[in-house]
Amino acid sequence: MDLAYAAYNGAGAFSGGTMKYSYTQNAQYRPVFYIYERQNCLWVCIRGSGSQDDWNTDFDYQESSHQFGSYSITCHGGFYRSAEFVYGQVKQYLYDYNGNIYITGHSYGASVSTIVSLMAMTDPKLSGKLAKMGGFCFAAAPSVDNIPSPLDKKICTFVYNNDIVPTLSLVNAYNVIKPMIPKSGVPTFLVKIALKTTIAILHEKKQEFSQSLYNSIMANIDPIVDDINAYHTNKNHIKVSHVCGTVYAINNKDEKLEACLTPGENFNILSSSNTALNDHYQSKYVEALKHKTD
Repeated sequence: MDLAYAAYNGAGAFSGGTMKYSYTQNAQYRPVFYIYERQNCLWVCIRGSGSQDDWNTDFDYQESSHQFGSYSITCHGGFYRSAEFVYGQVKQYLYDYNGNIYITGHSYGASVSTIVSLMAMTDPKLSGKLAKMGGFCFAAAPSVDNIPSPLDKKICTFVYNNDIVPTLSLVNAYNVIKPMIPKSGVPTFLVKIALKTTIAILHEKKQEFSQSLYNSIMANIDPIVDDINAYHTNKNHIKVSHVCGTVYAINNKDEKLEACLTPGENFNILSSSNTALNDHYQSKYVEALKHKTD
């Protein structure tokens, strides 16, 4: 988690190793990322949202299906395009490296890391290195509809307490307002009112993260409502709904780190806890992992 955290603070925040490459020309579908070697491991560290371009990418959620080797996987559109860019820049470094290879990030960076991990693990040129690869994704938003076995054991997703972001999908938003929708459906304006009521907590908070999230939802409210309505009548309209891989729920209890969650059965409703926003901060994840043992 320390390297995912460092990605927010620039190349100077990394220590104990060697910076191999840094990309800082942030744009839509082009996240800031670093390639860093430490202790015979090569890390691709992808930064979370830090600009309006990143937020625009986050909310380009239209899905598309892609081949990862023999696997067909549906992806969040913005995250896939970002992963495609990152992987194009880093793959030669992965080809040339003989040690362990890890992909990591927090928030948007974690969502992209999930897909970059899949790209690397299904790249024929890296087939001999699969045993040395892993993905460590902290506070990722849902980015794919599934991670097939055995890759699901190699891509780990960490969720702290009631963090809102791992639950941030249209399906999970629908699950919140579903009790308000009669079987016959409701007019679009009523769905919009229900959604605005659900996210009101974001507007009440004054942190930069909560305001950026609220503003992005409101800027996309019309297509979001249209897609929620479409999902109400056709459950195949949206496939990317929950975090995937080996999912760890973490907190500040001193206990063994165990993956005891089944993707799709947990985190399947938008988190509306009083701590949902604060639980997303990187520092929460750093502190929680200090309490865990292998």
